[in-house]
Amino acid sequence: MLAVELIDNAELKAAIKSLNDSGELEEKIKISGKTKEEQVKLFVQKISELVEEEGEDLDLPDDVVILFNLIMADEEDTGDGAIDPEPIQEPEEVQEPEEVPVKKETKKETKKETKKETKKEEPKAEPVQRNLPLVPPSVIRPRLIELVEEGKYTQAEIVAIMCVEFPEKAKSTFATYLNDGRSEKYFKNLDKEKERKILVDPKTKILTFEG
Repeated sequence: MLAVELIDNAELKAAIKSLNDSGELEEKIKISGKTKEEQVKLFVQKISELVEEEGEDLDLPDDVVILFNLIMADEEDTGDGAIDPEPIQEPEEVQEPEEVPVKKETKKETKKETKKETKKEEPKAEPVQRNLPLVPPSVIRPRLIELVEEGKYTQAEIVAIMCVEFPEKAKSTFATYLNDGRSEKYFKNLDKEKERKILVDPKTKILTFEG
C-alpha cells in the first residue's frame, strides 16, 4: 500500500468528492476534522466494500479508480494486471535517417522530404485501462481470518502463504489487512463479522484472535 505521505492532498480530496458525487455510496465520506491517514482509510474502505458488493458492475469515475489503484499498488507489483492500471508503453525510438549529400539542384526535393519527416507522428501511448482488483475482499479476508484462527503462523508466514494462493495480488494488500487487524482503531476492517482484534505472541510472533 502506498505510503500516506506520498499521496497528493489535492488529488485525494478531488477523488473523494468524485466518489461522493458518483451516487454509488449510501453514506458519503465526511473528511471534515479527519487526518489525511483517516481520509485514505475511509476512501479505500468504501471502494473495497463497493467492489465486494457490485464486482464487475461497478462503474466509478476515472480519478477515483486511478487513485485507488495507486494507493493499493506495491512498488514491486505496479502494473502487474491485478490492481493496477496497465502501464503506458513508451514510444519506440525513431531512427534518424542517414545524412546524404544533396546537390544544389535538389533543394526543392530536400525541402519536401523535410516536411514529410516532420509530419511523421510519434507512436501513440496505450490508454490507461480502468481495472479494479480481480480478487475482491470477500475472498481475501475470509482466507486471512482462517489462517489467523489456526494460531500457528507469524504475519510473514501468512503473507507468504497468501502470495502463493493469490499471485495476482500485491503482498502489501495482505500485510495491510493484517496490520489493520492488529490496530486498536482499524481492527474491524479485517474481521467485520465477529469484530475480533489480532493478538501477537511477544515470544513466537504467532498471530491469534483475542477471545
